[in-house]
Amino acid sequence: MSVPPTIETKRLILKEVSLVDVSAYERHFVDYEVIGHLTSAVPWPYPKNGVKEFLETFIPKIRGYVKTCQ
Repeated sequence: MSVPPTIETKRLILKEVSLVDVSAYERHFVDYEVIGHLTSAVPWPYPKNGVKEFLETFIPKIRGYVKTCQ
């Protein structure tokens, strides 16, 4: 499986989704100005530990999808 490259500019870093970044995601998921632009399927207020639980489910699925597409 290939890992997507990290892309950096002066104002932005795009990198692979990781559980290491849960605290950074949670910091923004309490701000409705951020979460309000997401799909209506995203609950508000976002549940405690919701980011971690979502990523624990999402990361294996997306890695499996990437693996089958290669």
